[in-house]
Amino acid sequence: MLDMYELGIDAYTPIAAFKGGKCAEGAKHMVLFQGQLFDQKDEYKDLRNYFLDFFRGETHESINLAAVDHVISITADDAAKIYLRVYTVQLKRSGTRLPRIELEEMGPSVNFTFRRSKPAAVHVMKEALKVPRTLKVILLLLYKCLYIFFCCCCCSPKRRRISRRMCSARPMAGSIWAART
Repeated sequence: MLDMYELGIDAYTPIAAFKGGKCAEGAKHMVLFQGQLFDQKDEYKDLRNYFLDFFRGETHESINLAAVDHVISITADDAAKIYLRVYTVQLKRSGTRLPRIELEEMGPSVNFTFRRSKPAAVHVMKEALKVPRTLKVILLLLYKCLYIFFCCCCCSPKRRRISRRMCSARPMAGSIWAART
């Protein structure tokens, strides 16, 4: 076991008990953490990472406000209580360029009590987060191929010569390119 978190369920309301709109399967969502404990205490930081892994969807660099369908809100208070709520996002007219955003609870709704945690040992966590050497080699080869592709697509004849030289170059004996798996 890598790490463990024990949460007691104090109250649960299923999604069927809520009236109103529901989100479609595979819809884009946003995960929101509220409360200072998620930034201050180590066990809450680890729990936040666990929730992020559990609810992880696609990661986006920029957000189209109209594409976010629902919000998963996780709130921690000082009494070791954690509240998980799910809201649908409704965009209303506001009279300005940006719409007014309203949240309607769609469920499920869960009240947790944080009971105990057992973090992973440092050496075990380091081993779990280690990236395999074969994956590093594959990523470096992919990077080199993309670099050559973009150099070949460039209009400059000088860059074309450089990329041809790179294509024909042999890897050095001690480099990562010469590593065998």
